[in-house]
Amino acid sequence: MPLSTAIQIHGDNVVECERTLGLIERSFMRKAVWLPRSNVTHPKFELRVSDGKHFEIQLLPGHGRWGVGLAEELVSRGARLREGADAVLTRFTGHGYELLLGLEFCGALPAGNNAWQRHGRALAFAQAKVPYLIFAEVGGQELAANRDPKASRFPNPAVPFALLQTSVDYSVAILPVYEPAPSATTETRRKYAGAFGELTALKLIHAVLTDTDAKPATRELQRKGLEMVSLLSESRRRDDSLHRSQWIRVMNSENRFDELASTTALWHRRIGPKVASSDTAVDFVDALITSGSRSLHSSTLPMAWLPTSEKKTFVEKLERLYGAAFKEASVYLENPGPLVVVLVTGFKPRGDDSRPDRGLMPLARMLAGRDAQLLTFIWGPAKPRMLAKMKNDLAAAARDNGLVEAARACSDVVVVDSVNAPPFVLMTHETGSPDSSQNQLSEPLPAMLSEHDVDSAVHFMMTQPRRPDVFEGLCNPPGGDWSGVSLIDANGLEVRWTSLPRVSASQAKRPDHVIQFMGKYQYVLSIESKHVSRDLEVEVGPALTRYLHDLMIVDPNVARLDADSPWSDEFTFMPDFSWNTMYSVVTFEWRGLEDLLKGFCKADADVAAAWDIRASTDEVDLHLFAHPARKFIVNDIEKVSLDSFVRVKIHKH
Repeated sequence: MPLSTAIQIHGDNVVECERTLGLIERSFMRKAVWLPRSNVTHPKFELRVSDGKHFEIQLLPGHGRWGVGLAEELVSRGARLREGADAVLTRFTGHGYELLLGLEFCGALPAGNNAWQRHGRALAFAQAKVPYLIFAEVGGQELAANRDPKASRFPNPAVPFALLQTSVDYSVAILPVYEPAPSATTETRRKYAGAFGELTALKLIHAVLTDTDAKPATRELQRKGLEMVSLLSESRRRDDSLHRSQWIRVMNSENRFDELASTTALWHRRIGPKVASSDTAVDFVDALITSGSRSLHSSTLPMAWLPTSEKKTFVEKLERLYGAAFKEASVYLENPGPLVVVLVTGFKPRGDDSRPDRGLMPLARMLAGRDAQLLTFIWGPAKPRMLAKMKNDLAAAARDNGLVEAARACSDVVVVDSVNAPPFVLMTHETGSPDSSQNQLSEPLPAMLSEHDVDSAVHFMMTQPRRPDVFEGLCNPPGGDWSGVSLIDANGLEVRWTSLPRVSASQAKRPDHVIQFMGKYQYVLSIESKHVSRDLEVEVGPALTRYLHDLMIVDPNVARLDADSPWSDEFTFMPDFSWNTMYSVVTFEWRGLEDLLKGFCKADADVAAAWDIRASTDEVDLHLFAHPARKFIVNDIEKVSLDSFVRVKIHKH
C-alpha cells in the first residue's frame, strides 16, 4: 500500500460510520485520531499503521447526501437491485473512487421476517462482485411487555446458508459474521463459540484495505458460517430443515436440486387468516401444494420448488385458474428445469408495503441459484393505485417501491392476486438492470444540513475525546436501531437494557441520545434531536425523561465491568441507581433566538440546544437556553466543549 491512503466510510448514519471505523482500528490494532480542522458533519481521522504508512479516513454519515452514487455504482457493475449497505468503504486511488467493501450491522433480533430483510443488499453486492459482510447477533432475548425475558431468538438456518451459497455462486465474499448478543446467555455463548467470526472478519477487512490475500479469511468465515447453519439446524424444535451433512452437500453440489430432491420434504403451507386474500389466491396455494411441491431448504419458509414433471402439473392448474392472463408465462415455463415459487404477502392489511417482505425474493433467488426459474406470487391487499401502476408500468412501479423492485429483479414471472384488483401476470425474465444515471463514484460534495448533522455534533462533542465523567449511553440517529440503552451505576458498573420499545406504557418518547454526567452533578440527559425546531412534538420533554424512568423500573438485562469486558446476565450485586435524576434536552439547527425559545417552550424541555453548523469552517456555534433551575446543565455542556476535539463556541441565552 502507498504511504498515504484516503478511505471514505459512507454510513447510513454516524453510528454505522463510527462502528466501521472501530472495526478498522481493531483490524490494525491501532487507534485513529481526530484530525484537526475536521468539519463535524464529515470528520477525518488518521490511522498510522507501520513504516510511516497511514490511512486518512473520512466519515460521511447519511446515504444520498454527498453526491456519491453508491447504489448506481453497484448497478453499473451488474447489480439488479438499487441497494446500499449500512456502511460502504471506498478508496481514492488517484483515478477515482473504488468500492472496497459493504458492511451490515444487525442489532435487532435476527429472527422471523427480520432475518432476511437485508438479503437484497447482499445479492446486489454479490452481483456487483463487491465483498459484503453482515454482522449479526445471536441469542438475543425476546422480551415480554413487562420486559421479562421470554426466549432467545434465532434465525432459520436457510437464511445464513443463502449468504454462504451466494458467496460460492458468485466467487465473492458475501458472508455472515456472527457474534453473541449482549443479552445472550452463558449457555448460548458456549454452544455457538465455534461459529463466532468477528476476529476473522477483522482479518478480511485488513486484507481488503492492504490489498493482500483475503482468501484465507474468506474460507475461515465460510467454515464458521456453515458451523452456525449446522448448529441452528440441530437446535430447531421441529425437523423442518436440512441437517449438517446435507447443507454441505447442497452447497458443493453442481446441481443443488438433484441433492434437494432426495433430502427435502413435501411443502404444505397455507395462507393465514390475518390478511385478506382472494379466492383465487387460496386456489393458487392449493395448486402449489397438490402439485407435489417440495420445501426449499426449510419447510417453514414461504417458498417451495417443483421438479420439471411436477412443474408441468402446476402450470396446467394455473392456466385453468388464470386463463389467458397466464398464457405467456405458461409458454416460458415450458423450458426444462425446476421452478421455485415464493409467496409474498407484500402488503399490510391497510395496503402499506411490508418492508421485511422485500427480502424474501432475494432470499429465494440466492437459495435457488442464478439460473433457476423463479415465480413470485404477491397476494397481499395492496392499494388499487399501486396495483394499477404495477400492471401498466412495472419499471416505474419498481423505481418507486422497493418490494416491487425486488420482485422485478429476482423473478422470471410475477403473479399478482390481491383482493383489491383482478389478478394479473407480469413477465420479468428479460428485464435488464435498473436505470442508472450515474456510473462512476465521485468526490463527496458538501451536504445540505439535516438531522444527521445535529446528531453528529452531539455525538462527537460528547465523545471526542472520551472522558471519565461523561458517558454516552445511546446514540440513535436516523436509520439507527433499538438495540439498547447503557448507563453507569453508582458503583461504576455498566448496565444495559436491550430491545427497546419505541414508546412505553405511559406513552413516553424514546430519546435519540442519552448522555450521563458523573461530575459534581450526577444526572442523565434524555435528548431529542430534530433538523429544525418545528419538527418537535408538543411537550416531548417530559415524555423523554418518562421513558428512562419507565425503563429503569425494571432491572437491566445485562452488565459488564467496562467496555473491554464481556456482557453477562449474571449480576454479583444489583445495580445502584441512587443518582438517577433525569433531564430533557431538545436539539436542532440554529435559526435565531426566537426559534430557539419557541422550540424550548413547545417541547417543555429542561434545555434547548441549537447548532449553527457551516460547511466552510470546522467551528460550530452552540446556542443554549435552559430553565432557570437547570443552568448547571448549560455550565456542564460548556465545560465539555472546552476540551472537545470539535471546535465549539458556546452562546448562553
